[in-house]
Amino acid sequence: MRLCISIAADEDLADAHPQVAAGMTDIVAKNIFGAAMPGQAPPPPDQRFVPRCMEAMRELKFWLQRLAEKVTAASVVYGSALVRPEFQEAVEFTQSSLIQQHETLAVMLCSAIDKRHAEVKDFGEFIRLLKRADRYDHLLGKTCPPLSRASR
Repeated sequence: MRLCISIAADEDLADAHPQVAAGMTDIVAKNIFGAAMPGQAPPPPDQRFVPRCMEAMRELKFWLQRLAEKVTAASVVYGSALVRPEFQEAVEFTQSSLIQQHETLAVMLCSAIDKRHAEVKDFGEFIRLLKRADRYDHLLGKTCPPLSRASR
């Protein structure tokens, strides 16, 4: 999805092949962002992209926090057993994967907002989310700096 969004936003493609760019923009709007086509009813709230994306980001944040808590608990219970390379590799890989997913969702969320596929209430919730930013939400500021500055 991120690749399709990137292709649809590519200005060089729009200059070189305007019909392809327009087609890609329509595909992204309809199939990824779930935008209603002219004459169609808007999608139900539970199927809209922006709220679903923000919920997925919340879940990823929860899993990152849970992973950190498990590592802390294991270090208290087992002590130096955590130094084992296999355990450290597994934790680092899991954490890295979750952070990468969070970052990808942040980029797609910013694209949806930029392309006006969000409602005012979605944007308000997004800004509230940024105001409560903690150690994982800094990724959103890196991927969408104007929005993170606007939230402060």
